[in-house]
Amino acid sequence: MIRGLGVSGPPEPTARPVHLRLTLVANLIVWILKIARHQGDHTVEDHPTSLGPLCPKRHCPKEARTIPDHRARAFPMTISYLTPLAEAELRQLGIPKPWTYGRADRTRFGELDALAHINNTAYLRWFETFRIHYFRDYGISNYGPDDPRIVLRRVEVDYLAEMLLEEDYVVVGRTRELRTTSFTMDYAIFSGGTLRCTSSAVLVLLEKDGTKRALSEAIRQTLIARDGATQA
Repeated sequence: MIRGLGVSGPPEPTARPVHLRLTLVANLIVWILKIARHQGDHTVEDHPTSLGPLCPKRHCPKEARTIPDHRARAFPMTISYLTPLAEAELRQLGIPKPWTYGRADRTRFGELDALAHINNTAYLRWFETFRIHYFRDYGISNYGPDDPRIVLRRVEVDYLAEMLLEEDYVVVGRTRELRTTSFTMDYAIFSGGTLRCTSSAVLVLLEKDGTKRALSEAIRQTLIARDGATQA
């Protein structure tokens, strides 16, 4: 009330009786318990690939309760992840000649794109990681101060079949062709017994000042002996 002006304002708030507040709390508790019992009546089918529950049966169409498992996780033998695989191990995994050097890993959630399959750029990172191990094991570079700079001049990729989440895969690679200061590498990705991707790249050796650096004779002989590389 605004006194002296003859104008009435809104009524002043008054405290609710204690019994009314208790009734509201009790009704709220009953409502929560009903919701809990209602949700407990739902039965949930787990995704057959252990990716978690899909939806309650009573609200989920039958065709949505089972999703085909496209993930090819099984190889003929146990895979050693993130370590170099020699020729004998590759053959046991069903990977044919001429591949003699590989590296295994599993696809990750962060590599998926909006289409829910592995993004095209992920394959290039896999090849790059493979090269680091390859160069070290073949004595091409340990990335030390006296080692050559190795730059990527050209890369081509053929995507043959998509890859999905949590698929085991093996990246293999070899040097196919030798030149004076560069060499050509071929790559492939196998998963679940199928070839998913192939690639080729031209790598160039440089000095620290950016001038070209010739392949040493020792490196040439290693690439010829281990990969069957040929001189261009």
